[in-house]
Amino acid sequence: YQSGHFFGLISGFNPQITKKVSVITNGTDASFTDGVSGTIQMMTNRKIQREFKGNIGINFISADAFLDVPLGEKSSIQLAGRKSINDWLRTPTYDRYFERVTQLTEIERNEENVINSNQDFDFYDASARWLYNISDKDKLRVNFLLIHNDLSFNETADVSGILATKESVLNQNSLAAGISYSRQWNDDLLTELSIYETDYKLKAINANVRNQQRFLQENIVSETGTKLNNYYRLNDWNLNTGYQFIETKITNSNDIDNPPFVRLRSLVIREHALFFQGDYRNETTGFSIKPGVRLNYIEKFKKTLIEPRLSIRQRFNEHFQVELLGEFKHQNTTKIVNFQNDFLGVEKRRWQLADDDVVPIIKSKQISFGGAYNNRGWLVDLEGYYKDVQGITSQSQDFTTKYEFE
Repeated sequence: YQSGHFFGLISGFNPQITKKVSVITNGTDASFTDGVSGTIQMMTNRKIQREFKGNIGINFISADAFLDVPLGEKSSIQLAGRKSINDWLRTPTYDRYFERVTQLTEIERNEENVINSNQDFDFYDASARWLYNISDKDKLRVNFLLIHNDLSFNETADVSGILATKESVLNQNSLAAGISYSRQWNDDLLTELSIYETDYKLKAINANVRNQQRFLQENIVSETGTKLNNYYRLNDWNLNTGYQFIETKITNSNDIDNPPFVRLRSLVIREHALFFQGDYRNETTGFSIKPGVRLNYIEKFKKTLIEPRLSIRQRFNEHFQVELLGEFKHQNTTKIVNFQNDFLGVEKRRWQLADDDVVPIIKSKQISFGGAYNNRGWLVDLEGYYKDVQGITSQSQDFTTKYEFE
């Protein structure tokens, strides 16, 4: 999930445990779903560590540590953590980040005659990964991730001749856990089963000290999924067939204490998918092709979406290649902006599920053709593309015109 305007700049994913990152904008593998704008695939080290490794570091924003500990011949555990250092030392670098990302928000500039004070931002994250080779053919992997961000400040004003102070708070939490089991049946067949759970929560308590009012907002995303992959090698082809189930629940709530007002909306979407992906490579001729198709069924709307995927590459020599990419994709979630001052004006966008009415399912189709030349450290990459996206709501576009409340 997107980490947002404020929190994404300072915190995010711990780089210590992430070994490889791939950005895929077209020709996506059929086993991947969602994300019409693209896919970011972050991978950790898959090999069991035979020797103890570790490091610690500190900069002007945070301190971090990483450990890779062997647990016998068949197992190892990777641990990573990071914590902001402003509890012990507030640096000019930290202050500049804070000032930059809180500009034009309620934290920087409040109502007239309201004074902000004691602004504080704290974050930490923790990652753990356990690798266990049950046998030469069976492998088990367990992953865990926790990200926490907390922002608070005091609002002080004169209320009927009495100086009153209230605290406003914004916090954001992400929790993810997954387990995968794989078996190598023979040299040509591999089966992998993975189960995961991800939870995201954005919560804000906006205290209006002059009106003696408390405004509570929450945006909660919970997703559970399972995926079965079967990889099979047939001559020069690598084939992948599988099934995926995803259940996504998003809750949005607004709660005002004076006058009393509560609005709670929760939606759930369950999706089933079958996918097939082929991968053919000929090293002699430099030709490769990856055709794929994904068949999606959305229970709530009783809709079936067929999404073809294609990637063709031709290498003419070690320096020059051309490629043709294409794909159909869809997305059941979107981000909307109700009001510019939601969530203290910092992370004003909130996740929302499609209802196939006001908020439609986002659908995209695209095709691109291009070439790349790589020689002596120089890379020239030229690409032309056509992309059509249907279902984008104007509420996601952060309008600040006269129509923002319409």
